[in-house]
Amino acid sequence: MRRILPTVIALAVIGFLAWLFRFAQRWDPVAAPEARGADNLAMMATDAVMISREHGVVQWRMRVDRIDLRRPSGADITDFAAVDFLGIREGEVFDGGRRVATFQAREAAYERPTKRLDVRRAIRLSSVEGNRFASERCLWTEQDEFARFPEGATATIQGDSVRAPTMIYSTRSGVLQCPDGAEAVIRGKPVTARTLDWDTVRRVVRCTGPVTGDRGGIRFSAAYAELNLKLRTIRVNKGALDLRIDSNMSGAGR
Repeated sequence: MRRILPTVIALAVIGFLAWLFRFAQRWDPVAAPEARGADNLAMMATDAVMISREHGVVQWRMRVDRIDLRRPSGADITDFAAVDFLGIREGEVFDGGRRVATFQAREAAYERPTKRLDVRRAIRLSSVEGNRFASERCLWTEQDEFARFPEGATATIQGDSVRAPTMIYSTRSGVLQCPDGAEAVIRGKPVTARTLDWDTVRRVVRCTGPVTGDRGGIRFSAAYAELNLKLRTIRVNKGALDLRIDSNMSGAGR
C-alpha cells in the first residue's frame, strides 16, 4: 500500500496539471460578450496581462489592474462571452504583428462577435509615429486598422492640433478623417472646415467647405482647401482672399 500511494498521488497531480493547462489555453479574449448584464463572472484576475492572438499573431496586449471574464448564463465555465478591463496602464495595438499604437485608459470591454475593443474614459493614445489622441471613447476592431472616436477627440500631429466631434484614424496609413467638421490650428493659424482629411505621412490636409482660415496674413474662405505642410503651400477652390497690408509709411510734410 505504501508503494502504491505515491504513484496514485503523482497521477492525481499530473491529471490536475493537465486540466489546468487545457483551461488556461482557453482563457483567451477572443471570447467575448453578449449582453453584459446577462453574463456571469467566470474568473477575475488582478494586476494581470492579457494578450489577444489570432492564428498565432498578436492583435493587442494590455497590462491592467483587473480583468473580469464573463460567460452567458448556463454556459460552461471556460466558454467566455465577455472580457472587462479596469485600470489599463499599458495597452498596445498591433497590425500584422507590428506594434502601431500604445494607449492608456480607465476601462475597456472586448466583444467576441465583432472582435471589437471598446475603450473608455481618459483615453491617451499614441501612434508609433508620435501622433497623440485624447478622448473619452475609442473603438477598435481586429478586422481593420481604424481607431474610431465616436464621441469626439483632440489630436496633436507634428506640433499641429485638431479637434472634432468624430474622428477616424488609420493606424496603417496614418490618415486622420473628421467627417463631421473640425477645428484645427496649423502652424499657429486657425482653420475651420465642414470635413477634414489629414494625411500625416505625406503631410497634406484636405478640407471641404465652407473652409475658413488664416495663412501668412491672408484670411481666406473657400469651398475646398488643400494645405501642403511640407511644401508650405495652400490651394483653394472657389475661394475669397482678404489680404491685409499694414503700412508704416509716414505722411508727406511730417
